[in-house]
Amino acid sequence: GYTNREAVRLPVFWILGTANFIWLLCVGGLFHLLPFLTKEGLTRADAATAVGVLGIATAAGRILGGMLYDRFRAPLVCASIFIVEGIGFAVLALFGAKYAALGIAVIGFAHGSETSGFSYCIARYFGLRAYGEISGWLNIFATLGNGLGPLCFSLVFDVTGDYAWPFGIWAGLTALAASLM
Repeated sequence: GYTNREAVRLPVFWILGTANFIWLLCVGGLFHLLPFLTKEGLTRADAATAVGVLGIATAAGRILGGMLYDRFRAPLVCASIFIVEGIGFAVLALFGAKYAALGIAVIGFAHGSETSGFSYCIARYFGLRAYGEISGWLNIFATLGNGLGPLCFSLVFDVTGDYAWPFGIWAGLTALAASLM
């Protein structure tokens, strides 16, 4: 395994960090699901129910994602899951509340699956010698992405006045993260 000092000199460290940042930037935008759904005409109760699908799908994604990581190359699984998440964002951008539950379920599944993927990739590429330290440094990328996600989503919404734009951009960002993986 690598030490942290050795790991930060490897391109894969920065690629994983960037992909993790982009992915969690998109996940951070999910804070806007409830306002999006109510703006689309759903009652707060119906919107909350639709957002509840996210939790159920995330749990299912963790289980199925773990099975996929055990059977296939982790970067390919991560890339595939990012594409799936991008499809979920595209569904929200194109169809709004009409198919929101489907889009939210797809995003939740991908979110649950992907969380395990980065942990697996860290262990796989850097070993266990300094796993905690390397993981901690890579989680800085995640924290920044997750913290900036709601703000960036809000800024795009404020400029465009429509939720389709940020969801569409998020779909593109997940494709970028997939290409990095």
